Amino acid sequence: MKNIWAIIRASMIKSVGRLSAGISLSLEHGLTSGVMLEYVYDNRPQGRFILGKIIDRLFLNCPDWQAIRLRKDNVKRHIQQALAESKSSVRVVDIAAGFARYIREALSPATVSSTEIVLMDTEHSYIDSVKDVFLRMGSRVRYENKSALDEPFLKSLPPATVVVAAGFYDWIIDDAIVQRSIGLVRDMLYSGGTFILTGQGKTADLTLMRYAFIDFNHAPMVMKTRSANKMSQWLTASGFKVQCCDSDQRGYYHTIKAVKL
Repeated sequence: MKNIWAIIRASMIKSVGRLSAGISLSLEHGLTSGVMLEYVYDNRPQGRFILGKIIDRLFLNCPDWQAIRLRKDNVKRHIQQALAESKSSVRVVDIAAGFARYIREALSPATVSSTEIVLMDTEHSYIDSVKDVFLRMGSRVRYENKSALDEPFLKSLPPATVVVAAGFYDWIIDDAIVQRSIGLVRDMLYSGGTFILTGQGKTADLTLMRYAFIDFNHAPMVMKTRSANKMSQWLTASGFKVQCCDSDQRGYYHTIKAVKL
């Protein structure tokens, strides 16, 4: 019965829901795409006719998207803290940068000149679209069209002060791949370096998401929920000390700050 109701709701999303600019965007590019996240972060309802804007407002106000926006603020805050705590030049690597929203918002006039940035993503159009923004900021940025799991490339990078992996682990189903990635990040960092990562603890309706939406690869939407406790255990086992963990009230998403021992 739950699946039948999810199918009915999914059909409504794919028909009437297309009046909403956000839903239409998610059906075209994928719910987990960088384009979709930028739209959610901007949080400005748009749509066809008055009904479309009303649907879009409801869509953007759903608990998952509220939690995503809070996650962004938490990631940004932890990056800012890591930059402020550094007493010398900083190298930041975002292994799945998308449009690099976290890095862009975290930089300030006081930190931009002393921060070297490496932005990685398999979708080169995301990175290309923000080059001018970083250029205007005076940032030292290196852009790499690479996978976050490209071990030879990661090993070729100079040691990092801060590594960011925000939203990357949500769509990886295999726990072993996540644990392997944590190990790769550990090897990238200086001793005492900071790893800022996020995970998904739960969501409102995984069944509806599977029937209604696609992911950034245009495959049926499948996400893996993991508790903050489990991810913290993996970090500890890999040689990190977890400093703090932030989450929204519903426990949908958590942001973890860990330091390499």
